[in-house]
Amino acid sequence: MRFNIHTHSEHSHDAAVTIDALCERAVAENLSGFAVTDHCDCEYAADPLTFTRLLDSCDDTLRARARYGDRLVIAAGVEIGEALYDRDFARKVIAARPWDVVLGSVHAVRWPGWEIPFSMIDFSGCDDAFLQAYLRRYYDDLREMAETEDYDVLCHLTVPLRYLCGKFGRRVETAVYDGQIDGILRVVIERGKTLEVNTSGCTAERPYFMPDEAILDRYLAMGGRNLTVGSDAHTAERLTNGLAQAEAMLRKKGVTELTYYLRRQPVVYRI
Repeated sequence: MRFNIHTHSEHSHDAAVTIDALCERAVAENLSGFAVTDHCDCEYAADPLTFTRLLDSCDDTLRARARYGDRLVIAAGVEIGEALYDRDFARKVIAARPWDVVLGSVHAVRWPGWEIPFSMIDFSGCDDAFLQAYLRRYYDDLREMAETEDYDVLCHLTVPLRYLCGKFGRRVETAVYDGQIDGILRVVIERGKTLEVNTSGCTAERPYFMPDEAILDRYLAMGGRNLTVGSDAHTAERLTNGLAQAEAMLRKKGVTELTYYLRRQPVVYRI
């Protein structure tokens, strides 16, 4: 079995693919199932579209489930980003529909004057001291979210590095944040949540996982067992991107089972 816990459709602000197109791609690539997890970025709670898009996403996903139910497992999900910006709004969204899975993430750090998604920030002119402080704040925000908010899966733990290092070529000494990251991993384990291995940065030539293998090794050494994989696809073409690479990597570490969610309950399957 192969399941993708993390995808986006036209109901996310940064994607245009229909849920039907994702379903057809999943069938063509022999994917067992996937979750539609459109964006709920809580810093934009005042925009009515932030809420109504999510209702439409869930409704369209449930209709797709009825059409493809004999061929695919289709989960209705939501990615709650920045719940710390508006906790009441996050709770309102979760209560509004019968979600199968809630992803928890941070895309925008609570940094005065920089409270926009880090994917939109030009870090090229920032000095090293600022970058280090910004990353520390990111991990602080992620830990607070992990400790206090309602979610099933903690997503793309190291995602700022994809922009700082990948997009802007900045050198980051990642070991500086090991203590903060380990604290987040312990929270995930203690709360019985699931850690995502995000494959959105993978290419055919080079695997790139978020978090990386060193962090995954520490998670496993701490006793963490709940893992899931997600491609974070925003197009049909990237629906299965990196999933096989992640599974192969995890099998080498002795991981034989992964998790997806239905009705907010974990479903374990073998890889």
